[in-house]
Amino acid sequence: MKSVGFELTNRIDRTVFAKQFFEDLAAAQSRADGPPHLGLHLIMGDDTAIKVQNMVRNIEGGLIAPIEIHARLPI
Repeated sequence: MKSVGFELTNRIDRTVFAKQFFEDLAAAQSRADGPPHLGLHLIMGDDTAIKVQNMVRNIEGGLIAPIEIHARLPI
């Protein structure tokens, strides 16, 4: 981003949020009769569960981290 002129103004590690989000998602799915009408499966396809399991495992293992980055173009 810096190489194309953006100034990075903030970087927030969202690992704790992501872990809680996926924990809540798993709990909600275990209570449901099937997938929600709207959800990740519509974008990610039939193998969404496997993809999400892999992502959660990698987040919990510290291999990837969801990071929120704020940037702006200087005026």
